[in-house]
Amino acid sequence: MATYLFPAGKHAKISSSVLHKPSAIPRHLFNIVRGGNDAIDALQLFLKLLRENEFDVNSPGYMAFDAHVGDTSCQLRACMLLEIFNRYRQHVSSTTEVRFIEQTIDHLKKVVDNAHTFCKEVCNMGVSKKGPAALGMSKQGMSIDEILRKIGWTEPKKPERTQEISNTALVVSVASSVASPSVSQASASRISVGSTNTSASDTASISQIDPIDLQEERANFPSVVYAEATSDYWEPWDWHQVVHFLVYSYVLSKYKHFTVRAQVYGANINPQSAFDCSNKLLDGNFPHPCQPPTKRPIELEFAALQSYLSDCSCAWLSSTSRIFSPDRQLMASLLEKSKRTSAKGVSSVSCYIGYLVLRELWAQTSPPVMIVSRRYCSHGFHKNIFRASICVLDVKHRQNMESVIRENISWDLTHVTGAELDDLRQSSRPHIVISGNSIDGETAEYMARLPTTRLHDDDTCEDNAQHCKDLLASDQDRNVLAIFADHRHYGFALSGEEEKQGEDAVVHSIMDEAAPGLSQQLQASKAEARELGTGPSLKLFMWQHVVLESPGRFLQLLDKHDRPIVVGAPVLKQELIGFR
Repeated sequence: MATYLFPAGKHAKISSSVLHKPSAIPRHLFNIVRGGNDAIDALQLFLKLLRENEFDVNSPGYMAFDAHVGDTSCQLRACMLLEIFNRYRQHVSSTTEVRFIEQTIDHLKKVVDNAHTFCKEVCNMGVSKKGPAALGMSKQGMSIDEILRKIGWTEPKKPERTQEISNTALVVSVASSVASPSVSQASASRISVGSTNTSASDTASISQIDPIDLQEERANFPSVVYAEATSDYWEPWDWHQVVHFLVYSYVLSKYKHFTVRAQVYGANINPQSAFDCSNKLLDGNFPHPCQPPTKRPIELEFAALQSYLSDCSCAWLSSTSRIFSPDRQLMASLLEKSKRTSAKGVSSVSCYIGYLVLRELWAQTSPPVMIVSRRYCSHGFHKNIFRASICVLDVKHRQNMESVIRENISWDLTHVTGAELDDLRQSSRPHIVISGNSIDGETAEYMARLPTTRLHDDDTCEDNAQHCKDLLASDQDRNVLAIFADHRHYGFALSGEEEKQGEDAVVHSIMDEAAPGLSQQLQASKAEARELGTGPSLKLFMWQHVVLESPGRFLQLLDKHDRPIVVGAPVLKQELIGFR
C-alpha cells in the first residue's frame, strides 16, 4: 500500500502502530509489495518524462498521473503536475531532489525484495518450526511500523530548521520541506506556475552545488525515506510532498475506470484491479494459518489518497491565488470560506471560484492548451483539434485590475489541420488538454448516442464544418465562465443545514459577504449557458475532462479508437464498459 510506505498523515485511515498477529503479517506484505511496485513505476516514469525530448510511443505519459479524486477538479491537478515538471525540468541534471528520487527508487526495489523474502519466511514458520522470535517478532506479532523496519523501510522525521546539517546538498534539498507555510508561499511567488522560467536567485541556489561533489557525497546521504508530507500548503520544491503527490496520483490513475452507467459517463476507482495486481506480484493464497488478504485495506488506502490529494489541490489554489489573483485577500477569503469536506474526507472549494483562480493563472502565464472537440453528426462523430491561447488585454486598466472577473481576458482559438496537425503529432511538450463534446441536443441526447456511435471519417461533413466555424467565432472566455457557472460547486453532497439550503444558496451567501455582485455575475453566466450552447446544452461545446499530456502521445491514443471514449493512460487494459 502506498500509504504504508508514504504516510498520509492526518488523512490516514489505518493505524501504523497497532500490533498484528504473525498470521496476519503476510496479507500486509501483500499490499506493501504492490504499493512499492506502483511507487517505483510512478517515480521512474516521472524521471523519464523529465528527460523526454521526443515522446515515447510505449510510455503511459503524463496521463498516468491523472488521478480520480472525486472532487471534479481534474483541471487543477493538470496544472499542479505541469508546475512540478516545469520546475524540476530546469535542473534535472543537478537538482538534489531528483537525486533523492533516484535513490528512493533503488531503496524501494530492495524493500520489495525484502518483503517477498519476509513473507515467505512467515508463511513457512509452521514447516521450518521457527517461532516468531526467530523472525524478530513477539508472539503478539508486529505493527506496520515494525514490519517496515524489518524489510528495510524506516521513516525518520524531517530535519528541523535548528538542526545542524553538515551536508550542503541535503540542506538545499530539504530547505522547503522544513519551511513554514509563509516561507513556502514566499518561495512560490518567485517562480511563475505556468512558466518554465526561474529567477536568477533560484538558479544560483542549485547551480552552486557541483554535480561531481554530489556524486562523491551521495554515499553519505541519509537513507531516503519519507515522513508524513503535509497537504496544508503547496510547495513544489518540497521533495516529500512531490513524491507523495506523484505516487498517490499514479495509484489513483492506474486503478481508475471510465464507465457508462445510469446515464452518466464518468470515472470510478476499482479496488478489485489493485487486488488483482497484488495477487500477480505476490500470490495471496497463503498457507494455513495465515489470513487471506481482502480488498478492505485497499479501499481505505484509496480513500486516504483521495483525501490527501483533494486537500493538496485546495492548498495549490490558495498558493496560486496569492500570486495571480488581482485582489489576493479577497480571493483568499472566497477560497477559505467556500472550502468544504465530504463525509469521506474529500475536500473542495467551490468549482466556480476555483476556476476564477485558474482563469487568471492561464491568462497571465499562457500555458500551452489543446482542445479536442468531438462533434456528433447524424452519421457518427468527428475529432477536431484546436490550439488555445489565453491572455490578458490592457493590463494597466484600473477596473480590470480590481475586478474579480476581469473583462479583459481573451481566448484565441486556432483550428489545427493539415501540416500543422502533422507537426503537432510530433510534439512532446506537455499541454493542458481539454476534451469535450458537441451535439445538437443536451446531455440526454449525448448519452443516448454515446454507447453505439462510431467515427464518421469524412472531412466534407457539413455539420462538422459548421461546428468548427461556430466554435472559432464564439467568445470562448464567456463560454467557459458559463460552463463553470452551470457546474456543481462540489462533487459531493453538503451536510447538515447547508444540505437543506442547497449548494447554490451557500456559495451565493459566501460571495455576497466577501464580494458583493459576484453571485449576480455567476447567476448571469449560468442563465446564458444554454443559449451559448454549453452547460446543460451541448450544441456548441461542453467540457468533459482535462489532463496534462503531450499532443503527440494524446493524439496517438485518440487515433487508436473509433469510439468516443475518454482517453486515459495505457497502464492497465481498460474495457469499454457500457459501450456496444
